[in-house]
Amino acid sequence: MSAVGRSHRDQREPNAHFSSSSNVRLDFGATASVAVATPDTCIGRHSVAGPAQGRSANRETNMTKPKTKTPRKTKTAMVRDLLERPGGAGVAELCQATGWQAHTVRAALSGLRKTGCVIHRETDDAGTSLYRITGSKEAAQ
Repeated sequence: MSAVGRSHRDQREPNAHFSSSSNVRLDFGATASVAVATPDTCIGRHSVAGPAQGRSANRETNMTKPKTKTPRKTKTAMVRDLLERPGGAGVAELCQATGWQAHTVRAALSGLRKTGCVIHRETDDAGTSLYRITGSKEAAQ
């Protein structure tokens, strides 16, 4: 092959091949050169440290753990519990309990209405709206 069709790397080292995806140099010369990866020289997600690290070790321990954990309570379930109390709950109280902003609480109330809950709104003496679940559509029919 003439020097015209070769890259500048090939012109400097005719027996070397460079990978286009990285700066890895493979030597195809008369002597064999081997790069050995040891755990202290490997960096990043392509390390060869073995199953003691990473996902496979976690997978084995997760399989042996018994699943005795109770299911977590969602914030929507928490809103429903607060609304099922006899006095109901205001938007400020629901915001404090869930950590949501007021517009998110009102959206959750709309979502509960869409699931079939009948939510009654009343105003207290201070002018604050209180929301209460008074029943469901199935119970009303």
